[in-house]
Amino acid sequence: MDALEIISVLEEKIETLLSHVANLEERNRNLQQELDENKARVAELTAKVEGLEQERADVSARVERILAKIGEVTDETQAPSQDEGHGSGEYNEGSGDLQFSDAG
Repeated sequence: MDALEIISVLEEKIETLLSHVANLEERNRNLQQELDENKARVAELTAKVEGLEQERADVSARVERILAKIGEVTDETQAPSQDEGHGSGEYNEGSGDLQFSDAG
């Protein structure tokens, strides 16, 4: 092989290498864009999860308060029956309490 052939082969290999580098750079840009989009999506979903967790905690607290009120009403309505049936219970919707009297 003479010098011109060697230079020609080297030139071809360099062009192939440069083409490969260009392809890798393009792929890297595409992957970086995809990564940025995925990070934004993760941030969006994280915020949504945090909102849902807060909403869940709020609903749970409300349910606990409602159950506590039901327990209070249930305890109050059972009290007259344990007291040999004396008195009658009347529910006052405004206050949410049962009121008892000895009449009846």
